[in-house]
Amino acid sequence: QVVILAGGIGTRLRPLTYGIPKPMVEINGKPFLEYLIIYLKSQNLKNILICTGYMSEKISSYFKDGSAFGVNIQFSREESPIGTGGALKNAEMFLNDKFILLNGDTFIPLDYNELISYYKKSAPKNIIVVNKNKKSQGNIMINDDKLVMEYDKTKKRYDYNDCGVQIFGKNILKFIPKNKNVSLENEIFPLLIRKKKLIAFETKADFFDLGTFD
Repeated sequence: QVVILAGGIGTRLRPLTYGIPKPMVEINGKPFLEYLIIYLKSQNLKNILICTGYMSEKISSYFKDGSAFGVNIQFSREESPIGTGGALKNAEMFLNDKFILLNGDTFIPLDYNELISYYKKSAPKNIIVVNKNKKSQGNIMINDDKLVMEYDKTKKRYDYNDCGVQIFGKNILKFIPKNKNVSLENEIFPLLIRKKKLIAFETKADFFDLGTFD
């Protein structure tokens, strides 16, 4: 199962996002999210749950049940912004015991079979996909055993970047309270790091972010 976080407002992309949610911003005539879904299908990942929020109907009315795109899509909708962790907790009833979590506004051409194989060898630890920072300092520090030691999105001082892809067991939800605004990056990742339960999967693939006009 692949879970896509697609509830973002996209304030940095205004005026493009006044009428559509950020993952629906078009690239060469097609929504960014469509490219992501088609790539997942090419990797034989066809069971998809999309967590929506801002203008959720724009996403659900476009993709429907996913059959037109050769996949199966379900939706979990948040009524008000509750953060990346809150969105995951809100989707609890739809989640499988293990799932791949993606940001709906980023893309990286991973070999997902390789990633899943790595996870099976590392379980019950959780996985975060990273790449080596080529241009500036990154936000993740890992040790020689690929265990994540530090994660800090505010201070770019480490050698690795967060690529916006993780694999979690559903038991991660026990760390997320109901009906609260919770950030995976700021609250849950540090907790997993302290418990030595977050492992890095390193890729050489480039990472693309829809967050800004650049």
